[in-house]
Order: sequence, then C-alpha cells, then structure tokens
Amino acid sequence: MRSFYSLIFGLSSEEGHLYHYHRSIERAVSLIGWKYRAIVPKKCSFSSLPETWLPRLAFDPWDLSKNFRHRFKTLLRNFFPLRKLLYSLRKDASAIVFLESFELQHLAALFLALLFVKKPSFHFWILHRYCFGKGDVKTIACRLFHFLLEWKLGNAHVKYLTDSELLANAQELLFSKKITVLPIPHTYPCTEKRENNPYLYLWWPGSVRKDKGLITIQNLTKSLYGQPLMRLVLSEEAKGDIIENSQLVFLAKNLASTEYEKWMRSADVVLLPYAAQIYSHRTSGIFVEAVCAGAIPLATKGTWMAYELEKHDLSALTFSWNEKDILTQILQISKDSKVKLKLTRMRSLYLTYHTEKGFSEVLSILK
Repeated sequence: MRSFYSLIFGLSSEEGHLYHYHRSIERAVSLIGWKYRAIVPKKCSFSSLPETWLPRLAFDPWDLSKNFRHRFKTLLRNFFPLRKLLYSLRKDASAIVFLESFELQHLAALFLALLFVKKPSFHFWILHRYCFGKGDVKTIACRLFHFLLEWKLGNAHVKYLTDSELLANAQELLFSKKITVLPIPHTYPCTEKRENNPYLYLWWPGSVRKDKGLITIQNLTKSLYGQPLMRLVLSEEAKGDIIENSQLVFLAKNLASTEYEKWMRSADVVLLPYAAQIYSHRTSGIFVEAVCAGAIPLATKGTWMAYELEKHDLSALTFSWNEKDILTQILQISKDSKVKLKLTRMRSLYLTYHTEKGFSEVLSILK
C-alpha cells in the first residue's frame, strides 16, 4: 500500500481552499487504496481535526503580514518536524510527499531538511500553481529545489504537477521539466433540478479583492437599479466598499461549507471578473465548481477561465467588463437556450474529469 503525505503549510482553519482541496485529495487517495496523512500547523482553528491530519508545523497562515524575521523563525520552526518526517520516510520507496501551496520560507525549510536525510527512497510530488518570470526569486528558488530533489531522490522519484494546461505549457518552458496536469477535485455537482428563483441571482463568491474584480462589482452595483429582477450576492466583507441597496444580498465572510454549496447550486450566474494579468494561466476552483453545479460562469477575457469557455464555444460568457449595458447582456445570456445547451455539454465533460475519481485516476497513472 502506498502512503501519501500532504504538506499543508498555510492552513489556519476549515475555511478556504486548503482545507477543502486536501479533504478532496484524501478521499481521492482512498479510492485507490492509498493511506493518507496531512501534516498541518499546530495551532489550526479546527472544530475537530481529522484523524489523519497531524499537527506538526509552524502556524503561518497566508493572510498574516510577514517580515524577514517572521519568515526566518518559521523556517527554523518547520525544519525540525520536516527533518523528522523525511527521516522516518527515508527507506519507504512507496511513500509520496506532496506539496502544492507554499512560500519561500517553507521551501527553504524543506531544502535544509532534505540535506540532512541520507539516501532517501521516498517520492516527492510538487504542484506549481503559478508561473513566474525567468529571473523571479521564486523561480530561482524552485529551480534550486528541483535540483536538490533530483540529486537526493533521482529523477524517477520526482514529479512536477499543475492544474492547468496553460500553466503546464508555460512551466515546461520555464523549468525544462515534464509537467503533468491534475484535475481539480473539489467540485459540487448538482444532482437535483435547480430552483426557479424569483429573481436572477448574480453571485460574486470568495474574498473581496481588487484582483478578483472589486471595481467591476462596484460598477455593476450602480447599474442594478435598471434591472429590478436582479439580485447581486456577495460577501459582507464588501460592505465598506459597496454602496448598499435593497438589491444586494450579503453573505457571511467565512461562509460555512454547507451554505457555500447551497449558493453554488442555487445561484443563476457566478461572476468571475478576475484580473487577466494575474489569472492568464492560473486556475479558479470557483469556476470549476460553478460549471459542475450548473450555474452560468462569466469570466474576464484573457484569463484561464475564458480559455476554458472558448474551448467549448462559449466566448459569449467572456467579458472585458467595460461593455455597455452589461447587465442587459447578462439577462439575455441567462435566457439563451443555445448557451445553456453548450454549458450542459461542458458540464458533462467536467463531471467526468474534475472530480475526486478523476483526480485518483491521474494519481494511479503517475505511480
């Protein structure tokens, strides 16, 4: 039996990408009979930590402000538990250490820990979610880490992964490595008929950030008065940035997973006005969830989401967000039977690929 060890450095609670992504991975791993362990920070705020999740790492959440001193202390605090873990796995040729979300201090701690492990036999799989420039500090750090992995473990024991075709193509050029594309496993397929809402609900999920389209949402809010049957759903975190009116529906900042799934299955339209420069290659789990749940996703031209829509002849769902009468266009799209048919076909394909089963199938081939 193979053992799969996820290193989850930035985890702080049960909310957000990290928890749900790795819970999906745990279920996917179990489908092929592998043993799963997650190595997580010691001070995570959990109502109940899963039995297979071991608190060993330094507390270092993504949204925490970090200076050099903090990063260096985090490196030291992670070095000893990582060295202990890697040393315990050194003779286990069936073990896989998996890394998918990390910062430089985490990579540095792993680098040092590996140096102190003689002749390790385990495998190391690293998933890169971003593509940096050739001279970027993170790119240089990743290249050094790749070199160390191959030197210590051998090329056959190292796998390079991502979750986007566009990223894979760019990273193969950047790193001169073969990159394998993984599905996005954490989806919410709608098995029941979607509700006929009295209003057309437009949902802007996730955190309130400029790179996720805050300015676009502000502009759309001003135009809502012309569409009395529309409702814009967003996080209460936006209250300080949005002029409130009766057509806005505010949800809790840290939405419970059951409530999130409920809205993903009931919202008519999911708004993804993300910055094209940042999301040109980068994936969006929310986008995949929206497609699988049967909602209509609207994306920014030039993003990975737009690339996916265009592959399925759905460029009508891509916007620059400066179009005139954009809400009128959205209303027309929501009634367009041709768009719905194309989305149904796209959803059918996604439901056979972007799932825990699809994820497990790729893992079994990688072994």
